Amino acid sequence: MRDGDILAIPVSDSDTAFARVVRARRGMLLVNVFPGVFTAGKDVSTDEFVGAAPVLVADTMDARLGTGDWIVAGHIAEVADALVPIFKVYLSQTNLWHIQDFEGNVGQKLSPAEADLLRIPKSFSPVALEKAIRGINGLDPWSERFDDLRPEWIRVARSRFVSAT
Repeated sequence: MRDGDILAIPVSDSDTAFARVVRARRGMLLVNVFPGVFTAGKDVSTDEFVGAAPVLVADTMDARLGTGDWIVAGHIAEVADALVPIFKVYLSQTNLWHIQDFEGNVGQKLSPAEADLLRIPKSFSPVALEKAIRGINGLDPWSERFDDLRPEWIRVARSRFVSAT
């Protein structure tokens, strides 16, 4: 598994979603899920996803790859346009929130207003990610527990803190 791999993620007997691996590290994956679902088994060109804005951004595990449920369906070498979240972490030593990048590096102190823009790091199981994909595509009802997977907060946070990470 490598950064830029495109995953085919079955979300029903007849539908497959696609996601780009943005970071792969020791069994963990940061993925950007592309919009839409496609007919299972249909050939889909990775060119369809170049420049596509993700509808979900998730930290998940690679367990479904090991079972063959998810497969690597292609590769997009350039991942510079991928969304990578930045987070907040509370440090008891300072009694304050600090910025934390995806790799876990802790940075600047945050004001309460700045901390409100960020989320704490959270990982979702592959099954939960599949449920969120079904929800975002209208195949199942949307669950509020997946709101942190929506990329809007990441775009806002990156526009505010990109130089801080």
